[in-house]
Amino acid sequence: MFCSIYKWLISQALDSRKPLSDSLSKHINHCASCQEFVELHRSLMDGRVKDLPCLPEEKETALGDSIVSAINMSPEPKQAPTRRIALIPVFVSSLVLVVVVTSIYLLTVPRPNPKNFLDSLAEINSTISTFENRLERMDSPLDAEYADLKQTMKSTTEFFASYLDVKIGQDTE
Repeated sequence: MFCSIYKWLISQALDSRKPLSDSLSKHINHCASCQEFVELHRSLMDGRVKDLPCLPEEKETALGDSIVSAINMSPEPKQAPTRRIALIPVFVSSLVLVVVVTSIYLLTVPRPNPKNFLDSLAEINSTISTFENRLERMDSPLDAEYADLKQTMKSTTEFFASYLDVKIGQDTE
């Protein structure tokens, strides 16, 4: 799973000719892919002189020896990098500055007066009551529909009664 990381660590160790760490050695013993990587790396290291361009043998060996000696030479000791100034104090001070500016802003912004707030609530309440009154004064569409249906039934009954003129229960003259 972490073979790519292990392969990078192996490559770094072999390129710098440092011994492999214990954790790397354990991983290489258990992982076939990393074992193949180590073998490939070592074969490339052994074949680097053989892959030089065709030169006369004495120049080839001299050039190969100079390259190998240059690779094997330990580089000049590097100076420890100067420690950068930690940015944590900068972040902390900027955060403190933001908190102070925000608190000053919140303290200086005028707050709404509670009396004005209650007046606005009273205005909203009066608007709601006016709206309720208008709703009560409006005729309900269902009431109008019911009255219309009632009138239609009465007219229909009178129409059929005039044509059928059935005098049930009345004496004939």
